[in-house]
This record gives sequence, C-alpha cells and structure tokens, in this order.
Amino acid sequence: MGMSKFDLYRYVRTPKGWRYCKVVYSANGKIKPNVVLVDGKEQPCSEGEFFFNLEGKWVAAGDEPVKAQEKRTKELARQQYEQTTGEEFPEEKKPKERGLKLSDATDAFLAQVELKVAAKNRRPRTLAGSRQVLREFQAQSGVNCINEVEASTIAKHMAWCIQHSRTKSARTAFNKFV
Repeated sequence: MGMSKFDLYRYVRTPKGWRYCKVVYSANGKIKPNVVLVDGKEQPCSEGEFFFNLEGKWVAAGDEPVKAQEKRTKELARQQYEQTTGEEFPEEKKPKERGLKLSDATDAFLAQVELKVAAKNRRPRTLAGSRQVLREFQAQSGVNCINEVEASTIAKHMAWCIQHSRTKSARTAFNKFV
C-alpha cells in the first residue's frame, strides 16, 4: 500500500449548495481559517467543518483549522510508519472514561425510592435509611465515579460498617449494608 495523498477540505455552503472545498494555506503553511477555494478562486467562509478524503472516505477533522491540520499530520505519520515498518500503527490508549458520578447515581436511585414511597410501595423509613447509608458510603469510600467502585471498595465499606455499628456485629452491619 502506497502513501495516500490527501488535502484538507472544508464542507461549506456555496451558491450551488453544500460542497467540499479545498482549504487555502498561508505562506507559513498554516490554514487560513475563513477562506476556501471554490472553482479555483478564494472565497470567504465562516462556517463548516474540516475533512480529508482517506481511501475514498471522508474523515472528519474537526471544526478548528489547527486541530484539522494536526489530525492530517498524524494520519500521514501513521501511514508512513505502516509503510516503512510493514506493521500496523499501535492504537493510542484512550484515557479511562470518568463515567457517571456516584452522587448523580445516588440521587437517581433515591428519586426512584421516593416515587415508590409516594406510590405506597415502600415505607418512608426505607427512603430515610437508604439516604443515610448511601451518603455514608459516598463519604467513607472516597469514590467519585460509579465505574471506580470495585469489589475491594465494597469489602472495605462492609468492614467499615461492622467497625462503626453500635453492636460491632457483622449481622447488624450486613442488614445496614444491604
């Protein structure tokens, strides 16, 4: 597979409708942010995203000129690596997603329990107990996001419940814990 040659384009509205138009580069090699080539002539444009055509597919490159140029440069570097080494370019490890906040998940659960109390399917004491236990877990565990909760977090919280119960009984702590 040879190196693909591709230019950056901007998807803009023209008098003929929406089109992919080549971007215009300044003398220093940077993209002119609000100018494209339409029918070989420079035309001003104020909207539209950047794309490049890679193996017959339009690949989005963002809506900022600098980021679009960076993405194109990275793609060219990836292709050059694959051509010279004969191996696939190693994928970037994405940072772990933060996910849903524990406080948001707790609030959503308590809202469901409140609805059940209002429908007389649960007692008000259930809501009060759930609220207290969940707030204790949030404070004690130090976990901010729901996907950070692990088996060890649960085990530590169970031990904390036993230690801080009035009777120091595993059964009492378990009832509270459940």
